[in-house]
Amino acid sequence: MLRDDSEGAVAREAAALAERLALPVLRIAEIAPDDLVLVMGPRGLELRAGDAALRNGAWVDFSARRIPAAGRPRRGHADAGQPLRRALGRRPGFVVDATAGFGDDTIALASWGHRVLAVERSPVVAELLADGLRRALADPALAELAARITLRCADATTALRALECPPDVVYIDPMFAAERTSSALPRKKIQLLRRLVGTDDDAAELVACALASGARRVVVKRSLRAEPLAGRPSASYRGKLIRYDVHVQSRK
Repeated sequence: MLRDDSEGAVAREAAALAERLALPVLRIAEIAPDDLVLVMGPRGLELRAGDAALRNGAWVDFSARRIPAAGRPRRGHADAGQPLRRALGRRPGFVVDATAGFGDDTIALASWGHRVLAVERSPVVAELLADGLRRALADPALAELAARITLRCADATTALRALECPPDVVYIDPMFAAERTSSALPRKKIQLLRRLVGTDDDAAELVACALASGARRVVVKRSLRAEPLAGRPSASYRGKLIRYDVHVQSRK
């Protein structure tokens, strides 16, 4: 945890967050090059690295999904997510984003009209999500979108088993080791997330739990060359670099 030299409310909030997460409060001079730190900056809560290459940090920003007056998401980012949108099915419903991460897909799901339960097991990442959600709820242009999202810090297998009603869709985007398809590095946000949480080695177990949850669909994000995590899918929707495997189930 990084606390800057400011005093008052910001310092008290930083101290409270550090206590909640059982993290030390550090001055700038105490940060080592390899440290990952949380910073309460002007944009909100940020995750930063001590090395200069990643110092810009990452934070949750719902404004990337601002909805125009017509009620439809803007073009551009929405178009890039069309394979995922098709994988989810035509009708908005209740979606569990079982690996919420920094919330990029969570925001997309909500902007398409879904009610979203965003599940994140890393307490640090969950705090970043909560900070972004609070700011979005306070923004009149984003409040309607943000109100569709419920955040839960928990292991997704536990959260799925605790649901009173089965979801329409469970969406899973596991974190895997980087595939060396080119010399380009992953974007900084993904580098930071991978350094913080590592890889999801239990992804197959999570997919099995999702299939047992009673969901109509289980959607799993994969790289184009990766093997499916749960046998042959009912359908796959491909983008330029990734695909979405869809397992369709009938409810009894």
